[in-house]
Amino acid sequence: MSHDIAYHDEANTFSVLIGSKQNANPGQFKAEQPAPWEYRAKLVIKEYPKSIDEFLKVFVASEERCPHIKSKGLFQSSNGFKGQGDDFAQQLVEGLNAMSFELPEAKGLDFVNTVGETIVFRDEDNVTQGPASSPAIVASYPGIRFQGGRVPKWHQISIALQVRLRKDEDPVGRYANRDEETLFELLQTARNILVTGRTLFAFVVGIYGNTARIFRVDRTGVVVSQSFNYIVRPNLFREFLWRFTHPTVGGMFVGADPSVSLPTEQDLHWARQILHKQNMTDVYLEASRWVAIEMPDKSRKKFLTAKPASISLDLFARGTNVCLVIQQSSTNGKLQVLKESWCDTKHEPEIKFYEEIRVRNPGKLFGVADFICGQDLGKAETDRLVALGTASGTLPAAASTQNAAPRLTIRLPAARIARTRMQTRSSKNDCPPPPVAPGHNTVAHWDHRKHAADHANRRSHMRLLYNTIGRELTNITSTRELAEGIRDAIKGHRTVFEAGVLHRDISEGNVMIADGEEFKGFIHDFDMAMLRENEPDRSGAIYVSFVTYAPTFADVCL
Repeated sequence: MSHDIAYHDEANTFSVLIGSKQNANPGQFKAEQPAPWEYRAKLVIKEYPKSIDEFLKVFVASEERCPHIKSKGLFQSSNGFKGQGDDFAQQLVEGLNAMSFELPEAKGLDFVNTVGETIVFRDEDNVTQGPASSPAIVASYPGIRFQGGRVPKWHQISIALQVRLRKDEDPVGRYANRDEETLFELLQTARNILVTGRTLFAFVVGIYGNTARIFRVDRTGVVVSQSFNYIVRPNLFREFLWRFTHPTVGGMFVGADPSVSLPTEQDLHWARQILHKQNMTDVYLEASRWVAIEMPDKSRKKFLTAKPASISLDLFARGTNVCLVIQQSSTNGKLQVLKESWCDTKHEPEIKFYEEIRVRNPGKLFGVADFICGQDLGKAETDRLVALGTASGTLPAAASTQNAAPRLTIRLPAARIARTRMQTRSSKNDCPPPPVAPGHNTVAHWDHRKHAADHANRRSHMRLLYNTIGRELTNITSTRELAEGIRDAIKGHRTVFEAGVLHRDISEGNVMIADGEEFKGFIHDFDMAMLRENEPDRSGAIYVSFVTYAPTFADVCL
């Protein structure tokens, strides 16, 4: 059985910050008009208005107090450094490892110097796929050491550091070509950690001469700390590392998904046996993770990621990641499909439409992906916060509005953000961010917004499980297979239409060729779907359609 990986750049973001720079030539624009990169950077990068100490308390949440240990002089040799970047990075590595050594053994991080090394994604044939990145320093997962002499791989990295020799190379609030390159590299690094480690958000530390900043990156933007002098205040790094490895809510570290864990060697041996029986490669198991999923009966079962099928490389977008998984303790080796994405909260979640279809058409549907279960993890997180806030007499910010169910829901086209010259400077009028742990809701955009009507950019973490395994239309074996696949997908589309759901995003990636099913092709991905006009859902809400999508996203004509 062969399943090729598809890498996608979603078209709804400026990819200059997150994968491709081909459309970001500042020379194409007038001097007074900001280039797309500059405009986008001003929107997604926000300097936290309070002190670095407050930044750590809010965004690197931990309930365990960091022990006070004197660190004076730890980075003194870096002050006014005039040598090469490799030597500078090595001195920083030595100081950071000295701090890490003070952590409990199960929490210790291994920092290594990777200046001059390029860390890439590779497929089963050892061919480079996706973007490479070259951070100066990287750190291991807590309690794990890198293998000596080998360049670390992205799925082994928990934090990365960007190192520049001079203070004036700090890119925050600056938009020269050099600063563009610096931010582009930093965001590539953050994206690679997010994608390969299945983390909810990522930290990248920027070192600029004797100053530093901490960048927290999620699927809507970046919150960056105030600049601080780490030579004068080295304990800030110790505080950051302690908090990072002692998260308030589960997880291996702050930003890690509490429902995701690392497999043991015994787990990997079991998975290899299953894959070999199906003539599948096991090369991807080195980056595999256990993912806990809430099943329809409310039990929690674990699934091991066996091979990626489709990966979105965009950062400030849905970040859809589809892979083949094996259920824990499975004896028959059945493969299933896990899809994770970050849904814009102003859209109805994909799960809702599968559930509506299931209510009106119980059982397996012909020409439609066989949906098992799904969870809006962001909503579940919000519900817990609401409950905690109600119990203590205070309601967490923005938690109360997400679950309201109005009787009439009108879908309006997304409003365009005015092209203002937004700066990353702090604003005293910014509202505080919502609770940030564990992070199934994005918060990086939060302090851009001045009132509730502007909170629409928030994204929520979705997780869906399917039985149906498919191939993209580009991987057909014959013209007949293509024709039969499209035919059966159209039948599936008619079925869901008659059940009251309009797909609205029939495209090459959303029609698949089926493997081992009674139908030859099927539709999936209801991210852009909606209930048909005047078709009430189970809550009684009525959806009024304002269709404003481009012809390339128009539905098939029935």
